[in-house]
Amino acid sequence: FACKPNWFAYVTQRSRQVLRVHIHPASCMELWLRCQVFGESAKVLRQALLDAELAKQAKQPAEDLSMFENQQALCNWLHNQVALHPFRQPSAAESEAVRGVSQGQTPGNSRPSAALAAAMRETS
Repeated sequence: FACKPNWFAYVTQRSRQVLRVHIHPASCMELWLRCQVFGESAKVLRQALLDAELAKQAKQPAEDLSMFENQQALCNWLHNQVALHPFRQPSAAESEAVRGVSQGQTPGNSRPSAALAAAMRETS
């Protein structure tokens, strides 16, 4: 839509900042139809994690799957996270992660892997 002269009709703006990208309701319904079974499984998983003693001791939180709990939540997530993503500036942590990956680093590894380092030397 960005190449269309009336692109502003596809977004909600405030003070020249894009707040939300409009998505056709049929797209939201189609996405829910394809994700509904997964959403039901995500709800069962969430409840199992809430009930599990071992999960309560976890040092890291469980992955947030709340967007799959119902059609409205999934559509809101699609509007606010997926469609709006190109309009956001990356955080400092995201920028650093991208820099590390582009240099062949992986989390917990400050140097490129041997295979990647060899490939980088071959292309230089």
